[in-house]
Amino acid sequence: MKPLFTLSRATASDRSQLIQFWTKLDDSLPPTAFGSSPSGKKKLYQKLARQLTSMDHGFALMAWREKQPVACVCGHIYDKDESINTPVGILYNLWVEPDARRQQLATQLVDEAEVRLRSLGAKSFQVAWRNDPTAESFWRRRGYQGYETMAGKHS
Repeated sequence: MKPLFTLSRATASDRSQLIQFWTKLDDSLPPTAFGSSPSGKKKLYQKLARQLTSMDHGFALMAWREKQPVACVCGHIYDKDESINTPVGILYNLWVEPDARRQQLATQLVDEAEVRLRSLGAKSFQVAWRNDPTAESFWRRRGYQGYETMAGKHS
């Protein structure tokens, strides 16, 4: 039986699709006190897409269904000097298109991202999510535990 989804590392030709995913992710989240201008976000996303499709210590992983991109997760290695479990594998920008949800795709992506980060030397993992019960439930089911709270406020 043919797998429902295939996973692959994003390449330079996938950059515009990554940016579209990240924009959808950002648009789906509540605003924060540290929002960015649309032009600032665009520049940030372009820079991040260039980095993740060319760096050795990080990646953007995409899921495909019949040649259509439907999801992504990003990860990179960070040497966190104050941590006893360094280097740390940082996971971020997990997005699954709404019509591809509830099919264990996010779990598959994160599993593969963790494998890739371990192969790059990760001894622990870190992820951040905004105040979103669905995201919190997903990450907690995967064994992630909160260890600090960050808050923002407009002046």
